[in-house]
Amino acid sequence: MRMMLAGGALGAGLTLAAVPAAAMGGLFGGEETDNCSNEDGAFNDAAFVIATGPKPGERVESGFEVTGCSRSFESNVPWKLLARDGSVLASGHTSGGGVDGPGAFS
Repeated sequence: MRMMLAGGALGAGLTLAAVPAAAMGGLFGGEETDNCSNEDGAFNDAAFVIATGPKPGERVESGFEVTGCSRSFESNVPWKLLARDGSVLASGHTSGGGVDGPGAFS
């Protein structure tokens, strides 16, 4: 999913919010993990969206890409871009992820 916003660079304290901190970065115990792995079956019947990038608090510029893993109805991934004060800067949806199991999106 590529985010395009008018006005050039999006520094000044903007952040992608409402992303579980534990899911960010795919790192656990110093080892990189696959956020879409379903070896234990935990995602078999779950609907979810996990964003893995950008990292919490990371400054972004117009045209940045959001990556992650999801399983949702018709592979629809809803998103919101929030300012630090919680106001919605942009929102929408994109197709990605999986319907019958977890799948990566970008």
